[in-house]
Amino acid sequence: MSRQLLQRCSKKHLVIHMDINKTIIQVDQAGGRTTDDVLNSNVAANTFGLVDPTDNQWRPLYCAADAPVVLPDAHSGPIMSYEAYIDRLHCAPPGMQELPKAERDAIWKSVSNLRRQATRKFTFPGEVGESYAPLVNLQRQHLKHSDGQHIIPAFFHMINTLSELNLRFTLIFRTFGSDLNTVLQEWRSFVLGTHACKPSGPVLQELKESYIEPLSGSFFRQGDDVYICYGPHVSLSSHLKSDFEEKDPVKVLEHLQQVPGCTSAHKTSFSDLKDHLVEYFARSKNIGGLVDYYPSWAQAAEHRTGGKVFPISQNDPSYYFVFFDDNIFIGDEHSIVDIREADGAKSIVGVEVERKYCVPVNAFRAIVDKEYFVSELCACLKLQDSEL
Repeated sequence: MSRQLLQRCSKKHLVIHMDINKTIIQVDQAGGRTTDDVLNSNVAANTFGLVDPTDNQWRPLYCAADAPVVLPDAHSGPIMSYEAYIDRLHCAPPGMQELPKAERDAIWKSVSNLRRQATRKFTFPGEVGESYAPLVNLQRQHLKHSDGQHIIPAFFHMINTLSELNLRFTLIFRTFGSDLNTVLQEWRSFVLGTHACKPSGPVLQELKESYIEPLSGSFFRQGDDVYICYGPHVSLSSHLKSDFEEKDPVKVLEHLQQVPGCTSAHKTSFSDLKDHLVEYFARSKNIGGLVDYYPSWAQAAEHRTGGKVFPISQNDPSYYFVFFDDNIFIGDEHSIVDIREADGAKSIVGVEVERKYCVPVNAFRAIVDKEYFVSELCACLKLQDSEL
């Protein structure tokens, strides 16, 4: 059914934005988490329970792999994952946004660290999720990589499916971290056939025969002021001082043009970016990567208005747009993707609209189900185009 639906999508060009950390690789460099940390947090996000009113502690009821359970008669309050419980327990304090930048950064760093420390040990002996440790091992069984290979098989399966159907697409890897170069190297080994997962289909064959190294770039963001620096593979936060608050566009560009690897830098807009990103990456066979600006998101207490820029045009006659990210929260201001209407830059918030363009990736399911990305892609496309 999925392949039949995709075959009907050939009239438009597909633009895929693909997050890296905890979406297609199970190491979170931006958050300082190892593979074991991430696999535990994946289980924490898929194990659900209730907060016990007698001591305000979360108690597990079931995981996503379980059959439906009968809730206790005396239960009260919402059922939530352990990850959601921890996010509520450790959150930004009131008034944080009014504090000086250095204080905001310090507070959010502490909040993020408390969250990571809680979920990284979810299934450890003596912890509340100890009985779900087999789910960590299940993920490991699906992630038997060769040395230097980290991308999960379901991602390559989706790319092969698109290639086999001869569908034209632009693939843009997105990250806050320092892992873009590593992922692009693994992409290269996949396309050239030296990876454990082998390429198939005419699109990938064409990429192999005339292989070009993917282009890259990095964003700098201050609120709705967005700059793009073409060339770098790393975050601009590694080159700009933590207290960098320059507002003058001319001076900002002077700083960006001095970044190692920068070929050009521009102040841009949501309207310009929609088409320009597709045009830019067309120069490297429609494959490339962008490093987003983490300080913007952190300073906004992880609100979408400081997140990953994603301009779209609803009912676009030429393109389908889909963004995959494990930190997408549909209809929630804390979603990592700042989806905007390209014409007018209006922020798009709403379950019905966001589901058309955004996939809140469940990393656990993506690891254990080879068809996961294909299925989620098809669900988005069907919502974008009623004729499918």
